[in-house]
Amino acid sequence: MAKLTVIVPVYNVEDYVKKCIESILEQNFRDYELILVDDGSTDKSGRICDEYARQDRRIRVIHKENGGPAEARNAGLAETRSEYIVFIDADDSIDSRYLDMLYQCIRNSNADLVMCCTTVIMDERADKPVFEYDDILSGIEIISKAEAYKRMMLPGNTSTSVCAWGKIYHRELFRTVRYPVGEFYEDCRIIDLIIEACQRIAYIPYAGYFYLVRQGSITHGEMTLEHLKAVENAGRLLRLVEEKYPELKPIARGYYAGECLLVCRELSMNPEYRKECQWLRQEIITGRKELVRYSCFSLEMKCSVFCICVGIPFYKAMRNMRNRIYHRQSVL
Repeated sequence: MAKLTVIVPVYNVEDYVKKCIESILEQNFRDYELILVDDGSTDKSGRICDEYARQDRRIRVIHKENGGPAEARNAGLAETRSEYIVFIDADDSIDSRYLDMLYQCIRNSNADLVMCCTTVIMDERADKPVFEYDDILSGIEIISKAEAYKRMMLPGNTSTSVCAWGKIYHRELFRTVRYPVGEFYEDCRIIDLIIEACQRIAYIPYAGYFYLVRQGSITHGEMTLEHLKAVENAGRLLRLVEEKYPELKPIARGYYAGECLLVCRELSMNPEYRKECQWLRQEIITGRKELVRYSCFSLEMKCSVFCICVGIPFYKAMRNMRNRIYHRQSVL
C-alpha cells in the first residue's frame, strides 16, 4: 500500500494536465498512488490521463459523468487506500520535493493536517522559486486551530489557503466529511469541519504548490451569482470565529469584507445584479476598516473600496474611466 494518495480532479484541461502530471511524476518521493478523476471531460483530458496510466502502475484513472470538482474529489476519496491524502488541481503543478516535504512534516510532527504556503503563477513562463529544504524542515511549527484560521484569513508570508490544495491530510479527517456536490468553492465549504476535527495541526514555511491563475477556470471565469458562495463561506467562517475564537474577529471581518469586495467588483458591471451589489456594498461598508487594515490589496483594490462605499454607480464610472485610459495608452 502506498504511503500517500494524490487526488487530481480533471475536467477539460488538455492544455494543462500534462504539466500537472509530469510535476507529480518528477517527485523525489516515490511511494504514492495517483488517482486522476476524469469528470466527464469533452476534450482530450481523459485520453491524456489514460496514456499516463498505461506507462505508470501508480496511476489510476476514474472516468465519470460530469458532476463538478466536489463529486470528483469525493470519487477519489472513495478509492484511496493510503494513510495520507494530497489534493492537486489539474491546472496547477508542484515543486519536485512537494510530496516529500509534506510527508516528512506530517510524520515527524504526528499531525492530522499540515498546511503550507502557495506560489501564485500569473505567467507560466516565469521562473519558479528555489527552496532551501533544510531550513524549511527546521521551520515546522505546531499551531493551534485559531492560528490555522488566522493564517488562512490574514495575507502575508506565512499565509495559507482555505482551498483543498496546499495541505496533506490524515485520511481519518474524511471519515465522515465529504465535499458538498454542486457548489462553487466546495473545498472552502468544509475547511472549518476539517480543522475542528484535528487534534494536531502543523505548518511548514514552504510555497511548493504552484497555483496558476488562468481565465476560464471555475474561480476565474465570468462572475455569476454562483460566486456568492465565496461570500457565504466567508460568512460561515466569520460566525464560527465570533463564537469560538473572538480574538480573531477583526481579521475575520476583514476577510469577509474582502470576499464581498472581490465579488462586488465584478457583479457590479452587470445591471442584472444591482440588488446583490447593493447588499455587498453594505457589507463592505460595515467591514471597511478591518478590510483596509488586514488585507494586502493593491492600491487599485483599496481605491475600489473607497469608490464602492461612495456608491456602485460611482465605482462603475471610475472603472470605465480607468479602462478607457488604459486602452488609449495601449493604442499609443
